Amino acid sequence: CGGKGKAHTTLKEIEEKARSYAEGERLKKISRLCAKVDNAGIQDGYALYHHMILFDEKGNWCVVQQGMKSDYARRYHWFNADRFVSGPPSKIAGVKEREALNLVSEKSEEMRKCCVDIVKDGAHYLFPKHHAVLRCDLTKRDLEFLKKCYEFQPKNYEELLLIKGMGAKKLRALALLSKLVYGCELDWRDPVKFSFAHGGKDGTPFPVDREVYNNSIRFMKNKREVIKHLYKYFDANT
Repeated sequence: CGGKGKAHTTLKEIEEKARSYAEGERLKKISRLCAKVDNAGIQDGYALYHHMILFDEKGNWCVVQQGMKSDYARRYHWFNADRFVSGPPSKIAGVKEREALNLVSEKSEEMRKCCVDIVKDGAHYLFPKHHAVLRCDLTKRDLEFLKKCYEFQPKNYEELLLIKGMGAKKLRALALLSKLVYGCELDWRDPVKFSFAHGGKDGTPFPVDREVYNNSIRFMKNKREVIKHLYKYFDANT
């Protein structure tokens, strides 16, 4: 379900195709969470333009997403994940950025709890008169959204992410507020895992180099242990 430029129909496709085995609601939530995490939870400057979810009758699923930043692309991969925040197992392929705000890393656990508490407290849209941010600095739309979040009372960061209208800017503002006021640690490390390139996007068909592809496939099949060690090395040194 989904694909390039089909974000508005993905949830409807899931509902139709998963109706026979009652997995629609779970898969729709998975689809939304993966998109929200990679587009707003990981603020690396890449805007998603492609989202696709594959699933079978046994409940297995896979999400593949791609984002663009100038002339560079970045791809995000999910497979049968049982968690979406606190260090989600999204494997990201692309060029490593010097800085990216990762709101869903294990390092950001305290920040996420703080953001949920800020929203649930309700005091954030009832500023005192002496406060530097006055009510007149906020639009009616801002105040209505903050009130909606407060009334919703999200139980955790996942629920906070899924509030309609909770985008990257609002999540970033909450994160910076948790840092400024409460001293919560933020994670600015880019979570990209690996880089690869086969072919190009120069506007003309690119011939498939079967030898290069086959060599890559053989490497991935035969060098799994090497790859595991590489993951550990890069995780420890980035």
